[in-house]
Formats: sequence, C-alpha cells, structure tokens
Amino acid sequence: VLFRSTMTPPHMPGSRVPRAITPPPRRGVAGQSPLSVRIGLARAVDAKDPSTRRHSERVADLSWAIADVLGWSTSRRTLLHDAALVHDLGKIAIPDEILFKPDELTPHEYETVKGHSRIGAEMLEGVMTSEQVSWVRCHHEWWGGGGYPDGLVGAQIPEGARVIAVADAWDAITSWRPYGGPRSTA
Repeated sequence: VLFRSTMTPPHMPGSRVPRAITPPPRRGVAGQSPLSVRIGLARAVDAKDPSTRRHSERVADLSWAIADVLGWSTSRRTLLHDAALVHDLGKIAIPDEILFKPDELTPHEYETVKGHSRIGAEMLEGVMTSEQVSWVRCHHEWWGGGGYPDGLVGAQIPEGARVIAVADAWDAITSWRPYGGPRSTA
C-alpha cells in the first residue's frame, strides 16, 4: 500500500518506504550535492513555519513514490522530486502577519497567500527547467477548476503539478497543523 498513516518518508528514521523509490543521490561541483542545495531551500521555507517542518521533503518523497507507481522514468522522477522540494518557495515572500494569522484570512489576505505558487515559479525561472517551473506554479490548480493561479482545468494542469498537489494534500491531511491534528486514513 503506497499511502498509510504509519508510513514515514525515506529520509526519516524508521522509514517504511522501500529503498527502491528513494531518490538517488546526485553530486555536483566539488562533491556538493545539487540536491542538498534544494533541500536547504526547502528547509528554509519550512523553517519559516515550524508547523510545516520537513513538509517539503515529505511532499518531494511522496511525489517521487507516486511518479514511480505511474511509471515515470528515474530522470523524470528526479526532476519532479527537485521541483516538489521547492514547491512552496514563494511563501518566503508572503508577510508573516498574513502567513501566521490565527484568524480567518480576509479575501485580500487569501489572494496574497495564493500568490505563493506564482512567486515561487518566478523565483525558479532560469534555475529549473520550464516544465519544473510549471509544476511549481500549478501545484494548487484543481482538476474541476477553481484552483490558482491560472484557473486551469483537467488535463490543462501539468501532470507533475497534479502529482505534487496530491502529495501536498496528503501531507497536509496526515500531518499536525495549527488548525488541527492529523486526520485518520482508515
């Protein structure tokens, strides 16, 4: 079973995700892993909000696993994993008083938060492939419409964005958040 509340991501102690679906390490200049730079960015985003600690890494690992089940090649899964690691990068630009507001957001504040996927995509242009940028931009689009930032519908939404969206939603549902604890998956 791919999704179980008892599963932990491959990078966490006690992981139950098979090693075969763990992204392979990649090395760059002078032994520095390009993946470690992306993980650092992801942790910077997650550090801004302690309630989402390691959220980006869990979403990336789960996206890898979903893409594996879908039959994606290793190289394409690697691109997806890297994009999923930084899917919330744009939250860095959202004011803390909005991002951490304990009360319901005003319509203007909600529009500001929704801008994170567009902002993140803009930050990644020229750093990632155009396909990866589209996955980050569109990870909040909804199959039936009504998502953001572009209001795409169905197959207009890039497949990688759909995978990240499922992984993102799963992590939000099964992890502790300020507005509630994890929901049962039974």
